[in-house]
Amino acid sequence: MSSDSNPSRWVLPAHTRAKHQILASYLDGWFPVLGTTNGRIVFLDGFAGRGQYADGSPGSPIIALRQLLTHRYFPNLRHREFVFAFVEHDPANAASLRHEIELFVAANQPWPTNVKCHVYEATFEDVADEILGNLRAKQTGMAPLFAFIDPFGFKGLPMSKLAELTAWPRAELCINFAANNVNRFLFEDSVQTHIESLFGCPRDQIV
Repeated sequence: MSSDSNPSRWVLPAHTRAKHQILASYLDGWFPVLGTTNGRIVFLDGFAGRGQYADGSPGSPIIALRQLLTHRYFPNLRHREFVFAFVEHDPANAASLRHEIELFVAANQPWPTNVKCHVYEATFEDVADEILGNLRAKQTGMAPLFAFIDPFGFKGLPMSKLAELTAWPRAELCINFAANNVNRFLFEDSVQTHIESLFGCPRDQIV
């Protein structure tokens, strides 16, 4: 199987372009509504990718940042903190993403001090565990969170973690997974663990 950093995986298909349009449209309303009433809001990209596609189109992290900085209401939100957490487990992809963010920041100077960006070279599951662990330890509420969860395939998307995140009142998740791939590999023993993790139940209860 090709790695996540394989160039063939970073050709922008039409359905991904449509997903990005939906994301941008949703954030256009989410940023001002949540930013008006909360001191801190968090955007989490659970499978952030390289930051740019083969044709130069921006990836979801750059789209999210651009949507905030160019928003007509952003000048009214300078006293709010916006935290962007980009999670990418593939080292080559994470390095590319850091580079694309650096270019974006350089092109948008002076960079607003209330916008924070972090790239985590880790799995979505590990970062979700860390977030949930910190919340339980501090026994505090979660800042409003929007998580964009769009993996390549269906690996690393445990239903248990999604359920824990949505249990917090101000957490929203936008989830995409390859249903066709699930149908294709449903009875492949080599991916049984991943499929059962995704659905949160034994495979024989899925069909």
